This record gives sequence, C-alpha cells and structure tokens, in this order.
Amino acid sequence: MGEITFFNTILSRYLLVSKYADRMNLIYKTIMKRNIFLSCAALLAASVFASCYKDDHQPPMVEGGHAGVDFVIDNNKVITDNFLGFGTQYNNNLYTTRTFENDGVSEENLPDLEKKVLALGSQYVRIFFDKKNWEDVSGYNSEYKASFIRTVELAQKTGALVNITYWHSSIPEDMGRFADEIYDLIVNKGLTCIKQVTIQNEVNSTKITPDEYRVLYSVFIDRLKELGIRDKIQLVGGDLVQDNQKTWFEYMSTSMATLLDGYSSHIYWDYWDKVKPVDRLSGVADLLSNMQGQGIKPCYITEYGVRGEKSGGAFNNPGYLRGTDTPIGRTNECALRHVTFHINALNYGFAGLVKWDCYKAKYDNGNQYFPVIGSGADGYPLYPSYWMTWAFTHSCQPGWKVLSATSVVPSAHKLCAAMSDGVSNYTIYAQTTATVQTPFVISGIPANKKFRVLAWNDDLMGGLTELEPVTSDAEGVVRFNVKPDGFITLTTIDFTLPEGLE
Repeated sequence: MGEITFFNTILSRYLLVSKYADRMNLIYKTIMKRNIFLSCAALLAASVFASCYKDDHQPPMVEGGHAGVDFVIDNNKVITDNFLGFGTQYNNNLYTTRTFENDGVSEENLPDLEKKVLALGSQYVRIFFDKKNWEDVSGYNSEYKASFIRTVELAQKTGALVNITYWHSSIPEDMGRFADEIYDLIVNKGLTCIKQVTIQNEVNSTKITPDEYRVLYSVFIDRLKELGIRDKIQLVGGDLVQDNQKTWFEYMSTSMATLLDGYSSHIYWDYWDKVKPVDRLSGVADLLSNMQGQGIKPCYITEYGVRGEKSGGAFNNPGYLRGTDTPIGRTNECALRHVTFHINALNYGFAGLVKWDCYKAKYDNGNQYFPVIGSGADGYPLYPSYWMTWAFTHSCQPGWKVLSATSVVPSAHKLCAAMSDGVSNYTIYAQTTATVQTPFVISGIPANKKFRVLAWNDDLMGGLTELEPVTSDAEGVVRFNVKPDGFITLTTIDFTLPEGLE
C-alpha cells in the first residue's frame, strides 16, 4: 500500500505538466491496472518522453542551477555614490559637408537622425572641440564651429551632461582661448548642459609630458577663474589608453590633485577576447584604489567599444564577425559584449560610461563604423547596440548610486549589477553568458517591490520587449529567468518604449 501511495504521489506531480496531460493520463490508467513492476516501466517511459521534449521558445534551464540566492544586494554598501549615466560620443562634424559627402547625411534626412538620437536618451555625452574652429589656425573651415555648436545644442535637447574634450595639439597658449569658448557656450549661448572639460584626447599616446599636461590645466583654470565660471565646470584628466597608464594615473593623483575633479580612461577590445575588458577595468580600478587624500576622485570611461576581425573592406574599422562579411557593429554579439562591459564597469566603481559612438559621421581622413546608429546612406538603421544602450539609459537616472551585488555562489555565467536613487527606486541588470535559459534569485530588495521587466533580444532580433512584471516577496527576494544571448533589466521607474523607429 505504501508503494502504491509513493507512485501515486509521483504521478500526480507529472499530471501538473499540462503539455503532457493526455499522455500522462493514459500512463496513469495503465499503472493502476498493473503490478508495481509494470508501473515502474511506465513511469520510466514517461520520464524519457518528458526529457526529450524541447520548447524552441523556452530553452532548457541550466543544469545544476543554484536553488538558493545567487546575488545579495547591500543597500549599505555603495560602490559609486554619484553615477553620471550611460551615454555616447556625439561627432562634432555631423553638420558639415565632409559628413554629408561621406555618410549620406543631408539637411533633408537629419530630422530622422536627430529623432533617433533624442530617443536614445544618452545621459552622458562627450563632444570634441577642434582648434580648427578658429579662423587663424591651419585647416580652418567655417562649417566646423557651426557644426560643433549645433552638436552641443543637440546634446542639450537630449538632456545629457556634456563633456567637451579639447581634441588634439594642445599647447598652453591656446588654453585661455579655449576657456573663452567654454564661457561663450555656457553664459552667452545658454548651453548649460556643459558640465565637464577634458584637455587632450588620449594624452599618454602623444608627445605631451605629464608636467606639460599639468601646465595646460593650470592655464585653463586660471582663465576660468578670471571669467568667474570655475565652479561651473568639472575638470577631468587623462582619457588614457593602456600604455603607461600607471605612470599617468599616479602623476595626476599627486601633482594634479588640486586641479582635477576626476579621471578618465579608454577601453577597446576584440569581441572574442572576454578577458581583456575585465582586466582593463580591474587594472584601472586597482590603480584608483591606491590613491590617497585629494587624489581620490571618480573615474569615467569616456570611450569604449568592440572590435571585430580585420578582413579589409569599408567596415575594416572596427572589423567583422569572424569568418563572415557581417560588420561587427551590426550584430547581437557586439551588443552582448557591451552589456557585459557595462555590468562589470558598474561593479568596479566607474562613475560614468560614454560609448564610442552614437551615429556615423566623419572624424578624420579614415572611416569608422563604431556607432549604434548606421549611416544616412542606409536610412540611419538602428543596430542591436542601440536598443541595448536604450535599456540602460531609460532604467536609471544620473546621480543614482551603484550598490554592491555580491555573488553568493561563484558563477561563470551569471552577471548582476544594482542601482538605486537612495530612496525608493531600484534597478537590477542581469545577464547570462550560458547557452541556456538561466534562473536568477536576488535578495536584499525591499519586500513586495514591483519591477517592470525589460528584456533585450527576447525576440532574437536585438530589440526590446517588455515582459510581465515581477515582485519581490515578503523577504525581499525576487526571482526571474534570463534567456541566452540576452539580458534583463528590472526597474521601478517608468519608461515608454519608442514607437515608429526603425
């Protein structure tokens, strides 16, 4: 009698699976008419059938999934107190003839591009200032200054915080004049979105020495003080590439500590190299952790991007998906690598991220195809990385805190980061690098907190889908699944998915 009860219990659980209900009912009747030996055989057959069935839309759950909590969010452990936001680089030459001729941009189709740029909602935008804006400089073109101003105006419409970076050929004699330009933009033209200035792009790749770099900022600051706007501008130093970064970070944190308000770094990697981006982030974070006193400052990643395989052709920079003629920037793979980078950057304590770059326009003599929006010649297509970026820019607000999200059981395929406004709003980013759907269990959230759920690539087309909301339980634990080749954003803030964008 006990054996029959045991088998009845097992079979009752099988009957809960609706997809197999009819077949299981037949098996159940068979078992009730036969002896225990035949019952075991029937039960085994049912198990084999269930294990062989596959649902194409819902991939199998990862084997050995942790039954308990995966990550614990600690509201009392703040990694970054003031995260400026996620964003993109705006090309200052967008509104010039050189861009019109090379990238299919025109005054007629610009409204379409601007609509898509505004919808992306970059929170943190970087724009180059080129000394060729000045009439007495070799290479001057009257279009450059007008285009630069229109680009800053576009960023102001976006609502972004803007970093103006003095591009190259920095000398002390030009710094006072550059300060005058910043004054004109903020005070006379009302472009109050400008909150940061950096002098010299990737200075440690130039002939400028650290001592010369300090002089550039000193002259610039002196003029800002004369103009009465020093308090309106944060000065960010570095834009460093990897070579000699230790020497430069140490110099800035000591000899330039009273001049700078923050540091910046640039990070690029081949999409198949999963180690380098993490090593670069952790390497910079280690250098920052050694700073002391006035040298302790926030650090921003003001350029980052994914490269593909170099195989010649128009898209050789940044390259192609390996073994194909598909430009890497147009792929889901590119977007996925950026998600991983974002989550790691949050957890390593970086205070803002600017992706290179937003749209296709002409910088120098070469062609670069890193943007999240394609060229005007193609109708400004929105790449998967556009929608990936949208999920980040619309699920938090500048000034939010990045909270500790500690992994309870180390996992090679689960990534998680958490943010909060410090009051009542929360956002959780979760990604799996497994090839199967993966369950997440996260604790440390206020009880009964309802989250809207935004999934990237749920449609397998690199787009965004809003899923059914989830709510934390009475103990502050939330449970959800993440599909392979995608990521999930859980957020308490409102968002509206854009319509009419292609």
